[in-house]
Amino acid sequence: MMIWKANVPQRIQIFLWLLVRNKLLTRDNLLKRQHVADTTCLFCNEAESVNHLLFYCVVARELWREIFSPIGSNIELNSHGLLDWWARNDNKTADIMLHATALWTL
Repeated sequence: MMIWKANVPQRIQIFLWLLVRNKLLTRDNLLKRQHVADTTCLFCNEAESVNHLLFYCVVARELWREIFSPIGSNIELNSHGLLDWWARNDNKTADIMLHATALWTL
C-alpha cells in the first residue's frame, strides 16, 4: 500500500491508513459507537464524515484551493481519489508529502 511508502512521519501514515479505511473518529463514526448524539459538522452544519471533513466541508475546500491550485495539483477530492493519484504519481515524493501533510493539518 502506498501509504506505508510515503516519506512522512509514522503518525501521518497511521492517520492516512485510518482515513482510507473510514476509521477516523469523525462524528458519523462516533455516532455509530454512541459517543455523540448527532453528526453535524461544527464548521458548516452539514453531516460530518471522513470525506466531508477532509474534502467537502467549506473549510477543507478552501484549504485545498489555497494550497494546491497555485501548483497545479489536480486530484479527485475524496480518500480513494487521493490514493489513485498517489499510485499514478509515485515518483513525485514532494507532492505526496504535501498532500499527506495537508490532510494531517485539517
